[in-house]
Parts: sequence; structure tokens; C-alpha cells
Amino acid sequence: MSTDPPRPPKDGPTSEDLSGLLAVEGLSPDREDKSMRSAVVELPRATASEDPPDAASAAHEEPGESAGHYNVQSLPRGTQLGRYVILGKVRGGDSEIVYGAYDPQGDRKISLKLFHPGGGEGDVKTRRNDLARQAQAAAKISHPCVEQILETGVYGPWVFLATEFIDGIDLRHWMEARDDPFPWPEVLRVFREAGRGLAAAHAQGIMHHDFKPSNVIMGREGRLVVVDFGLAAQIEEEDDDVEISQLRVSLEGRESVDDGEEPLHAQGTAAYMAPEQHLTGYGDARSDQFSFCVSLYEALYGERPFSGNRPRAIALEAAKHKIRPAPEGSSVPAWLRAVLVRGLSPRPHDRFASMEALLRELARDPAASRRRWIWGVAAVGGLAAVGGLIAVQLEADRAACEDTGAGSVLAVVWSAERREAIHEAFSTSGRHWAEPTWQYTESKLDAWADEWRDLSERACLATRVWEDASEREYQLRLSCLERHLAGFESSLDVLATLDGPMVDHAHTLAGYLPPPRQCTDTETLVAMGSPPEEHRDEVETLHGDLSVLETRMMLGDIKPVIEDLTRVRSRAVNVGDDALAARALLLLGRAQHATGDPKAEASLHEAAAAGLGSGQPMLATHGWLARMDALSEQGRAIEASALGDYVEALVVRKHYSWLRPSLEITRGNAERIAGRPAEALAHYHAAIEHEETRTDPDRLRLLPAWLGQADVLRARGELDDALPPLQTALEVIRDILGPHHPAAVPVLQRLGRVERLRGKLADARAHLERALELIRTNEMNHEGLRTDLEGSLGTLLVAEGNPTAARPHLEHAYHALGGAAAATRPDVFRLGLAVAHAQQSSGDASSAREILEAVLAPFHSLPFPTDPEDLAQPTTAERAEAEVLLATLMWQAGEQPRARKQATSTLSRLEDSPAHEVYRAEIEAWLQEHPTSRRAAPAPSPPPPSPSPSLQEPSP
Repeated sequence: MSTDPPRPPKDGPTSEDLSGLLAVEGLSPDREDKSMRSAVVELPRATASEDPPDAASAAHEEPGESAGHYNVQSLPRGTQLGRYVILGKVRGGDSEIVYGAYDPQGDRKISLKLFHPGGGEGDVKTRRNDLARQAQAAAKISHPCVEQILETGVYGPWVFLATEFIDGIDLRHWMEARDDPFPWPEVLRVFREAGRGLAAAHAQGIMHHDFKPSNVIMGREGRLVVVDFGLAAQIEEEDDDVEISQLRVSLEGRESVDDGEEPLHAQGTAAYMAPEQHLTGYGDARSDQFSFCVSLYEALYGERPFSGNRPRAIALEAAKHKIRPAPEGSSVPAWLRAVLVRGLSPRPHDRFASMEALLRELARDPAASRRRWIWGVAAVGGLAAVGGLIAVQLEADRAACEDTGAGSVLAVVWSAERREAIHEAFSTSGRHWAEPTWQYTESKLDAWADEWRDLSERACLATRVWEDASEREYQLRLSCLERHLAGFESSLDVLATLDGPMVDHAHTLAGYLPPPRQCTDTETLVAMGSPPEEHRDEVETLHGDLSVLETRMMLGDIKPVIEDLTRVRSRAVNVGDDALAARALLLLGRAQHATGDPKAEASLHEAAAAGLGSGQPMLATHGWLARMDALSEQGRAIEASALGDYVEALVVRKHYSWLRPSLEITRGNAERIAGRPAEALAHYHAAIEHEETRTDPDRLRLLPAWLGQADVLRARGELDDALPPLQTALEVIRDILGPHHPAAVPVLQRLGRVERLRGKLADARAHLERALELIRTNEMNHEGLRTDLEGSLGTLLVAEGNPTAARPHLEHAYHALGGAAAATRPDVFRLGLAVAHAQQSSGDASSAREILEAVLAPFHSLPFPTDPEDLAQPTTAERAEAEVLLATLMWQAGEQPRARKQATSTLSRLEDSPAHEVYRAEIEAWLQEHPTSRRAAPAPSPPPPSPSPSLQEPSP
């Protein structure tokens, strides 16, 4: 879990300093982040680090610079480099240091990488600038398998890169995680993904120059990312290495060259470099291809293809094409070795024409398998006979997996007819946002189907081809996948019958479909087992019923399903299926929570315990997450926060990485309610990070995180900082769901609040009016939200000096919340007071007086509160304001004695204490301004009524 601060420290360079720096680079600080991504800047020296430099950093200083100017080996947390705030060191050596840092411009955690160009002092600056330019070029690459570079530049003698933060391990550590290499199909899958990143870079004319396992990061979500393009360090020459002439003879067939052809300093990592890089100093796309094949060879066989421990000695082995024989017992097929042999050819023109061509060979599509095998025979020679048998068998196994019928079954479930029926249901719903919501939903349904199909094939391969899983494990995975497909079909059936209100929630269903990847958790599948044969059909039927009910719940149809859930749970208990009963109880608890039933927390707790007891940690995780929300809403946020530690441990232990964003949002909500804003912001920020690094990131799922951030920042008075997350949320909703979708209403509501606090009343009013317009014109059933908006807009109009326009909004909110009958609630009392002010200002003093008497009636004999933190009743300030306003209205109506009696009663219930001192002074001043000797003209109306009992002074 990330605990990084969401905001930088207050010290360090100011925004004006940064603006000046950008101006030097020809950039405006107001320009979009896209411009910043490729700009090369020179960072000012660190502001918060005064530690003495160590020997390593001192050795890398530019001539004329004192050693303390650019100490980068041990920057403490909080140090600011440009706009970046150091959070902690990730790794470091003499020539490369990586820090985690916070980027306030993008409100995100990033990696801040510092590279030293190496070599002698004389040309440090030249090499530094060359590396910076190469990094700047790499910043133009936009591909999921390539590290996103946000900014490049220089920091003294160092090159710096600000990049996306990728939480994971590099392939070097992945390869070393076990004694024997991973099964070759898994290795091949991983490296083909990394190869896509290289191919994408080559397509833009950008080379890596130092591809190796440690320059590929495997994120926690499984995303493979190639990093550090163009940042190869110089190789230090060794005295006992082979002569460069020997390498040239082997590679080029000539013994001497002119002085002008002397090689440049080679850059890269010797064990992975192509021979031509040692001669020319650089390479091209085919040199990267060579390095890729060395890395893949090492991952497949557990050793690199060429022997030697000195740079040019290794290169000489490569130039002679002296590839090590395959280790005894290796299962790597001959066709794959043949592909590598060609990719490791000493001369570039003998390799594949491009990375794309190499990747096509590694893909081994069945139509091309015969052609590739014939080529492999020629390349591998004596291995042909054995390799041919292996290739034939593997193709037969793969064909068997393709014939399992999974694709045809899926085609029936997610058919063109069903797709069209669901689209028709959206189109005829009468909702303005139906089409964009359908497009979003369709994309999620397609992605789910693709994942299910892929997992079905992989389950077969794991047992029939890779032999990583037993036949029993295969059957358990198939059973799990079949149940998920049945649930998917149930969701599709409900979607085909949805109505307008359901369309409002369709994006939530689409974004949170139960992922079939749960079926890869073999440990849980084995623990769960299969239902007894005599109950199997009924169990599957009940699971289907639960899927229908869960879909209806997610589409907003909650209250009607509670009775059905109770029935299904009872049947599940009768058949003795604990897992089924636990699932039914979880859905019942969620439905109770959504309807405000106080029994929800207990149901969710029982469901989580039942989930663990039945061997379903996923169900327990969902139960605890929902219970955390229920606890927070009950005012037990500290308990919810503590429970989050246990949920996180389970999520990490079981690799439920797709649940990390939801967990962090839930923890953020708990910390916010518990009054710990810094911790809340850290969790919201972590949620955004985890969502962005998923293999299927979805910006809509981040709406709760952005709203939570804005709520915390607004509560802390950091109003300018509260706007960006709300603006982002609104932009995402409009981009994906259209400008009329009701999901925008709570965002507009918060924007109105923030803008009012910022003094931007016109902007605030525009946001609130737009939110109310969405509710009214679309006949949305959001009475609670509408009531809040009416009250906010009414008080805003009063503040703008327009009480006449404010009055209907305030009256609607006041009566919707219960009016006088609910006046003991602080929010209702506050609205009643606002209504009275609006009525008085619009000339309706009698209505104002009537409403004040009603809201004050429950308090006429109660003392005023002395604790300003007591939020369970109206504050002293609010009650005193209402009492004085009532007295004023009485005075204006010609009831002077009654008005003074009202004020005197108020004064008698205020204590002679510092807490009430200011209010006593105000009422005493009012009494002095309204003396008993003053006589007003009698009111033209009938004689005033006798004093209300609620306003009489208390008995002595």
C-alpha cells in the first residue's frame, strides 16, 4: 500500500521559480502536459538536501562544481528537484539512481531516474547532452509496453527522466525467482509482450541500445514495460580483453582499418550486445533484435548463449556464432531454438528483417507452422528428427485445446442477436445518454468475453501442453469458467430487458463485471471442490438466480430483490452448499446496506466469515469491503480503517490486484470520515495509481477517488486544489457517458460548493443550476440529491442578493426534509432559518415569523450548547440568530413587549461564559436598540395574538 503524501511540502522552489525555468526553455507553465513530456529542462539544485556528498557522487561532478552541489545518492524524503518531491529511494548505484517522487502537476507518483554518462571528465557534458536528447526522443513513444516518459532533462552532470511509476519487478528478478526456468510457453508469452514495446519504438525510428532483462518491468497487474531507451552506459575497456582487430577479422574479414574508422566507445551491456556495437559504438533495430534474443535465450535455458566474462571476448564468441548447446533435459522445442539461432546471427542482415518479423515467428500461428519447421531443420541440423516430432505433437495438442468448444459456446452466449437485443433496449429507453452508455457497456462485455475465451484456452494448455496443472485442476477451472459464463449470460438477459432507470446504472454494472480471472486461483478452487452430485443441478440453478439478482441490484433495482435473496439463501442452506449460502448472504448484506437497513453490517460480517469458512477468500474480501463502508456510515470509521489492514493482507496474499483501487477508495473514505485527511488523500492517490497500472484501466472507476480527494481538500480549505479532481471527473463522465448523464450531478454539486467558497458565486450558481436541470429534465429519481441542490442553490441566491429567486428552492428543500417536524436536525433547522430570511427579504414577514416559531419550538426550554464540536443539534450561533430574527419580526409587527420578552428569554438561557459571550453581547445590544419607551404605530391588521407558549420566559 502506498503511503506517499499526495501533496508536496511547502518549502522548495515556488511556482514563480518554476515558471521562470519553463520560460527559459521556451515553455509556458499554462501549456498542456503534452508539451512537458518532450521538453528537456535543466533542474535547479535540490532545496532540501544539505547532506555531505559521498565519494561516488563526488567522482561524477563536472569540473568547477563543488561536490555538494549535486549529491544524488541519498536525497532525503521531501527534497524538491524542480517540481518533483522525493518520496524515497527505489534503487541506486554509482551511475544510476531511481527515486519514487510526487509530481504535483499531474497529482501522481512517478519515478525520477538519474543517469550518469560515465567516462572521463572532459566530455561529460557532451555525453550527458547526447543521452538527454536520446531520452527526449524516447518520450515520443506512446505504447502500453513502453515506459511513459513525462519529462527529460539534466541535473548537473546527471541526466534525469521523470517517468510513470510502475510497481513491479524486472525480468531479471522474475527469472531468478525459481531454480529452474519457467515453462517455455510462459517465458515466450512474457518476452513477446516485451518485444511489442521494442517493435513500437522501432516503428518511430527509436532504438533501445541496451535491451536486457533488467530493463523490462513486470507490473503487478501483469503489464510488461520496456524501460530506459537510449540510456546505455559506456563499457569500460579491460586490459586483458581480446584485441578489437580479432573481433573485426571474425565479423568483417579484414585485419586493419584507417584511423578514421577506429571504433567509438561501445555503449550497452556486453553480455547482451550485438558484435557490431563493439565496432561502431552504436547499433540499429537489428542490434536490439540480437539483444532481445540473448535475453530470451537466457530466460528459456537459464544461461546466456555465449561464453566469456570480458566484453570483447563475449563479442568474439557471438561473431563466431558459437552458441552453447541446449542444456540436457531442456523442453524448449527445436523450432523455437531455430528462431533464436537466426536472431543471434553475427551479421545484422542474416537476422530477421525487423522485430515485427521476429515476433511473427515467435507467435507460431498454425498456418505457418510447417514453413517455420522446415526453416528450423536447415538451421538446427541434427536436431531435426527429434524437433520434428516435438513440433508435430505440440501442434496436435494446441489443436486439441482449440477444439474444446469454448469459442462456440461463447459465441452462443454473446451472439450477434443478443448484442442487437441489448442495444435495442438501450436505444428505446428514452435516455439522452443511452448511446454512449451502450458503447461503453459493449466494450466491457467484449473485453470480458475475450478474457474468458483466453482463460479457457490457457486452462487447457496448462494441463494438456505445459503439464503445469493436473486433470483435476483442469476440471475445476472449467467448472469455474462455466459458472462465470452462466453468470455473464444472466447479466445479458437482464440487460436485454432494462428500462430507463436501469440505463442510469448500466455503466456501474459494466465496469465491475466479476472477472473470470478468479478461476486461475487453483488453491481456492481445490479448497471449494464441487457440490454433491445429487444437488449439483439445483446449486447451479441457484447460482444463476443469484447472478440475475446481483445484476438487478447493480442496475439500481435493489428493494425488490431483498425478498428473493432471502429465499435463495434459505434454499442454499437446505442443499448444504456453504459457498452458495455465503454468496447469497453477501448479496443480501449489500442490498440491506444500499437501502439503509441497520442489519447490513451484521449480515456483511457474517458473509465474510462464511466466505472464509467455505474456502472463498474472494467472497470474504468483498464482504469486508462492503462492511468497511457500512461501519464508516455508522460512525465507526476507526473500526473500518483497522479492518482495511486485514483486507489488504488478503488482497496481496491472493494476488487480487484488480481489487486494489476499490480497497484504497474504501480506506480513503474511512480515513476521511475518521478525521484523518492526510491518510485519506494517500489512499485516494494510491487508488488512482493502482487503476492506472491495471491491464484494463478504466477512468470511470476512479470517480469515487476524485470525489473523495475533492471532499478532503475542500474540508481542509485548500479550495484551488479541490477543483482539478472534480474537473477531471466531469470531463471523464462527459467523454464516456455524454453530457447529460446523471453521474455528473454529484460532481456538479461539489463544484458548486467549492466555487461558492472561493467567492465565485456566478460559477457556483451555474454548476448547481446545471445539476438541477439534469435531475428535472430527465425525471431522475434522486430526491435526496435534489433536496441538497435546492438548498445549496437557495442559500447561494440569498448570498447574491436575490431572495425572491431563492425562496422556492429553500422552501422545497425545507419541506422535503420534513419541515417543522424535523427541526431538531441541524440541517433542517439551518434550512428553516434560511427560508425565513428569504421570506423576510421578499416582503413576507408573516410567513417568516411562522416558520421561525415552528423551528424554535423544540428548543424554547433547552439551554444553548457550549461545545462548538457538538454537531448533533443546531449551534448556538444558529439558534441565537433565529431568536433575534423572530424578535425583530415581532417588533416590526408592532408587538414591542412581546419582542423584548422574546429577546430577554433568549438572553436568560445564554450562560455567562466565554462560549456565549459574543451572543449575549449581540442580544444586549438589540435590547438597547429597542427600548421599552419606544412606541410604534399600531398595526393596521387585527390585534396580534397572545404570546406563543413556546416563547414565554421559563418559570423562575
